[in-house]
Amino acid sequence: MKVTDKIDYVTTHWTVETEDDCYRVQRYDGDMEELWIIESDEEGPIDYESEFGRQLIDLCIEYEVSNTN
Repeated sequence: MKVTDKIDYVTTHWTVETEDDCYRVQRYDGDMEELWIIESDEEGPIDYESEFGRQLIDLCIEYEVSNTN
């Protein structure tokens, strides 16, 4: 028996709240890929490639950058 493959993932979770809804944004960083998953309490899954999905992702990235300096 031998190991033939290994992938390390780093998962980051953000919670974005508005007056009307709460969004959970997750980024999975793997060795070869990045995956985004966005869920709304009111609307359910949100396409990360949609305009609103991109706005949420940009907000989370901006938050991360501004809080690491």
